[in-house]
Amino acid sequence: MKIKTIVCLALILSGGLIGCSTAARHRPDIQPPKVPSLTKVELKFVSVDSEETKGEDGHGKNAVDGKRGSYWHTQWQGASPGLPHEIVIELLPPSVIKGFTYMPRQDVSDHGTIKDYEFYVSGDGKNFGQPVKTGTFEPGKGGSTEAFKPVKCRFIKLRAISEVNGLPWTSAAEIGVVQSCGVDAR
Repeated sequence: MKIKTIVCLALILSGGLIGCSTAARHRPDIQPPKVPSLTKVELKFVSVDSEETKGEDGHGKNAVDGKRGSYWHTQWQGASPGLPHEIVIELLPPSVIKGFTYMPRQDVSDHGTIKDYEFYVSGDGKNFGQPVKTGTFEPGKGGSTEAFKPVKCRFIKLRAISEVNGLPWTSAAEIGVVQSCGVDAR
């Protein structure tokens, strides 16, 4: 093999020819660019306005337990408080989010599946202000992801305005958030 070929091959293998400066690789004062890290947020159940705890396991905490087979369901045994219904969830640590997810109950029933909704954020869990997103979920068992402008918050609230069958209940298998990476929200 010729010397020129060996030198070129050595430069290529050392990163000296293909977009990688050998001077930068050997200078400790030159640092690679920082890539923002994303700490996975934990969702902690705070409260619901109604939950079924006698006729079934419809506790509010089921909406954030990571299990598609469990679900939050508003009370139906003995009484059926009317809509709207809401669930409040805390984000640990407080995070910048740009959306949320909703998974309807995954069993054979569609009772309580949310049709129209409002989604709120808060820093203190008391003052939620105006919704950051309103809309209508598509019917069916598939989950929905809803996006909005990135915002930093510690608490979220999903408020069900109507149900797919016009019934007074609300249910949710899972509620989640979509984190925003590297965006500072006001």
